[in-house]
Amino acid sequence: PAVYISQDFELWEVLSGCEMQNRYKVFASDVAEPTRLGEPIFKAKEKSGCLERQCCGPARSFEMQIFTTDPAQTQFMTLKRPFKCTCLCFNRSIIYTQSAAGEDLGEIYNPFQCFDHIMEVKAPKSREGVNPLPIIAAEGKSGDWYTVEAACCQPGFFCHCPCGPCKEIVWNIYPAGGSKDTPVGRIAKVWNGCCKTAFTDADAFHIVFPPDATPYQKANLVSAAFLLDFLLFEKNAQNNNSGAG
Repeated sequence: PAVYISQDFELWEVLSGCEMQNRYKVFASDVAEPTRLGEPIFKAKEKSGCLERQCCGPARSFEMQIFTTDPAQTQFMTLKRPFKCTCLCFNRSIIYTQSAAGEDLGEIYNPFQCFDHIMEVKAPKSREGVNPLPIIAAEGKSGDWYTVEAACCQPGFFCHCPCGPCKEIVWNIYPAGGSKDTPVGRIAKVWNGCCKTAFTDADAFHIVFPPDATPYQKANLVSAAFLLDFLLFEKNAQNNNSGAG
């Protein structure tokens, strides 16, 4: 199973230079052919303050509201990211995945690394004012789930174009604490078209889920892709390096 995440093109952002709230569509996708899309599964819309978007750029806090694609457009999940002014190993970024009822489904943490880009996908923990979804612990899925890791020397980081190794940037998904010989899945930033790449910061990601991933773990891997987009590819002239070490 795989999904394709496509960020919407924001014309006003291109014309005005003002950072707008990000919007995404998520489609079912082929494992081997990312652009062979199926039906849309859900859509996501950022909710954040205008002043914070312009001044804080990729470090900003936001809620990512997840809706169904049917006419009712029911919100069934929320991703919450607090503001993080990151400096090396201090105050690293985190994002929480929550159900519509406000129960934590998991969290994504960005630890400090000198070179490679790493995300830790974890089961929810009890924190002030928020409870984890009970069924996750009942299923024995507590603790760390996955490590999502990309080598910093991939050509796509330096020259993103539609040919050869430059057309994608790959984060391999490994079981947390397990062997890194064989990845169990992947998140890839893929080529999103000449116009979008040249004139906007609208990105596209392809996620191949681990075969045994639960729905909650899949939801958190989608959250990891959103956090990667903000940390590494959200352009802002005042803050173009917000600490995704």
